[in-house]
Amino acid sequence: MGAGESGALSPLRYSARFSALATRGAVSALYAYTDEIQAILNQSRSSDIRLLKLGYWQQELARAQRGSAQHPLARALAENLPPTLFSHPDLAQVITCAEREGHYAGRFPAAAFLDLLAGEWGGPLRLAAEVQGANGAACAHFATTVALAWGLTERLQYIGLTFRRRPEELSSLMALGSVPVGAERDTGPKKACAADTFHGAVAALYETALSHYEQAFMLWPTVRQRALYSHIVLARLGRTLLSELAGSRDTLLQAQVLLPQRRLWTTAWRCLVLTRLFGRP
Repeated sequence: MGAGESGALSPLRYSARFSALATRGAVSALYAYTDEIQAILNQSRSSDIRLLKLGYWQQELARAQRGSAQHPLARALAENLPPTLFSHPDLAQVITCAEREGHYAGRFPAAAFLDLLAGEWGGPLRLAAEVQGANGAACAHFATTVALAWGLTERLQYIGLTFRRRPEELSSLMALGSVPVGAERDTGPKKACAADTFHGAVAALYETALSHYEQAFMLWPTVRQRALYSHIVLARLGRTLLSELAGSRDTLLQAQVLLPQRRLWTTAWRCLVLTRLFGRP
């Protein structure tokens, strides 16, 4: 499922609806762009193809800055983002970190892998906070924490597809829990060992993502402001999806787990009501 296909049901893009009206176009464009880059990582089987597609997007960003972008998402970025943001390192980091992950998949220790997620997802969420007027170290830290939690959740969404297509690329995910890598395609005992390793990696990812969501909810009172509503909504939607993934570990090998549109709507509005009435999501 590509970014364009999943956009209507993507918690990331859905949360953009809760950004300030004046900047909603910019936030939506940033999130759609990030989804597009992640779709390249998740769906391209060949590392050469992934790097080629990511290189195309580097060129598109340069063309967007000059006003000559070809891709609809790049044109949306050009139309909605202030020109100064095209030279912002957070925008370029989305592609740079994705290139590193695509090229060196399976060779990262846990800390380095989280640093990549902080660039791939943290960059857009920090920029989204900035364009809405939420500046300062506390806001940036909150946005990065939400981004790490969501980035890990997004990996869990696709981990089953990755396990079936490219089992050798799971080692960077498994490193989060110090789980030995043994994802063989063979039958018999080796296949059972691979399945055990897979479930160990899922458990490690789940616990790491959960800890980041809890940290984000703890940070919310210190940064509570309208400009960050889309971020807290994303955190709540991501936490809800994480619960669904935790209950579906046996089916992760078969399909990607998604939240229905109605579930997105009710969860997001319940989060906002609790946030406004009680100061907690």
